[in-house]
Amino acid sequence: MATITSLVDTTTTTNQGKPGDTVQINGTGLSTTTRVNFGAAAVTPASVTATLVTFVVPSTAPCSG
Repeated sequence: MATITSLVDTTTTTNQGKPGDTVQINGTGLSTTTRVNFGAAAVTPASVTATLVTFVVPSTAPCSG
């Protein structure tokens, strides 16, 4: 089972991403991650390892930053 230990917006170095920002999910057991969901919006990660998933927040993400 995957465990998330932190979420970091590497664009702003906060934990509150907004559309277009690059975000890292840190944790364990992440190597089988194939998508990240934002409500009904989904994105394919740019890179995936056992401890890190990197992706860009899609423009359709239901967030205000």
